[in-house]
Formats: sequence, structure tokens, C-alpha cells
Amino acid sequence: MQAPDKFLIDMGSYHITVTRKNVKNVNFRIGANGEPLMSIPRHLSRAEAERMARDHADWFERALAQTASRRSEAPTTWTSGE
Repeated sequence: MQAPDKFLIDMGSYHITVTRKNVKNVNFRIGANGEPLMSIPRHLSRAEAERMARDHADWFERALAQTASRRSEAPTTWTSGE
């Protein structure tokens, strides 16, 4: 039986959406909506993905804080010509 293509890893204050893809390396990123995302090779086990996510928890926390900071600094209204 093949493992599901997507699953969540609970990191306490946030969840990481993990997607199995045809990739060589594990990729960490913050999506356009501010959601933490992780892409993993299809052969990687869920336990290994969870270990890697926990090993990179500091990166996710910094990236989420930076994203939240950028969103709070963004202008909320636009005028013609901007």
C-alpha cells in the first residue's frame, strides 16, 4: 500500500503540511498564505519527515515570524497609481 501524498505534522503552535513528490531533497518553505510547507521524496518515511521537521523547527519559527512581520507592515489600502 502506498503512503498518502499529503499529511500534517503537529508542531504545537502550528502544523506543517507535508507533500510527497518526485524530488531528490527535502524542501522547507512558507506558502503564500503563510502556511508552513515541506516537500519530501516519495521514499522518505513519515517518521523521518517528522524528525527533519523537528530538527528544523527553529527555521520554521523564524520564517513564520518574518512572514507575520511582513504582513503587518504591508499597506492595507491602495491609491490610484501605486
